[in-house]
Amino acid sequence: MKPDIVHAQGTERWCAMSGTLAPYPKVLTIHGNLCLINKVTPMEPRAYWKLQEMLETFSIPRFNGVVCITNYTQRNVADLAKKTWVVPNAVDLDFFKLGEEKEGGRIERRAASVAAKEAESRTSSGESLNPESRLQNPES
Repeated sequence: MKPDIVHAQGTERWCAMSGTLAPYPKVLTIHGNLCLINKVTPMEPRAYWKLQEMLETFSIPRFNGVVCITNYTQRNVADLAKKTWVVPNAVDLDFFKLGEEKEGGRIERRAASVAAKEAESRTSSGESLNPESRLQNPES
């Protein structure tokens, strides 16, 4: 096998080392920065998370570039990485807006409105909203 490029996902555990040691052009995608996370929220067992920090610090400079999902992460790995890009996660922000909208003569929260529409859709299609009913009838 001789790939054009290797894409590694994350710096934790084996992900970091498998991509780092590949003899091909390689790009890393990270969703956060373990060194920063561990400083803000020290997690147990300490030795495990300290090892994750070391893997991240070792891995990032050995990739041709790092794809980050936020500008914040990009700023925090820029000193280690040869090159960085920001490619944000694809999220429909309108789904998470909690602004009010009029629907059916009442003012409702958008998130509650979306949940209600999904529930109505399920019940009109005959699907039960009771999770226990799925245990009794797993095909529904």
